[in-house]
Amino acid sequence: MEQRVEQKINEIQDYLEEFGTIMPASFEEYNSDLLKKAACERYFEKIMSSAESLALMILRNKQLPFPEADSAAYLVLSENMIIESELSQKLSELEQMRKIILNPDEFIEDAELYGLINEKLISSVSELLEAIKMVE
Repeated sequence: MEQRVEQKINEIQDYLEEFGTIMPASFEEYNSDLLKKAACERYFEKIMSSAESLALMILRNKQLPFPEADSAAYLVLSENMIIESELSQKLSELEQMRKIILNPDEFIEDAELYGLINEKLISSVSELLEAIKMVE
């Protein structure tokens, strides 16, 4: 496995582990603790940004076509049988949410964001890492 890919995988695994230690067990706890909420959102951004970078590294290493939008990297991975299409959809949804968080003109309900982070982030990104380890 290329050293940069391995480093990125390790970075993401560290972020996931750290995120797991701060993620509140309930929406009520998430919504009432501004520091935990902000920390969760920041880790969400870091994890998804790193996952997108990793996906682009794999495209480059495998000499696959680069998408016009970086967020479509998961679709290219899916089209080339590196990840399942269902995983591509989940990761794309998470990436769209990350972009909403980063845009101050956009709004998202706290409950929707918590649900997405709680239900999909760790499992989807972990699945991505496992798939990439198998092809690298």
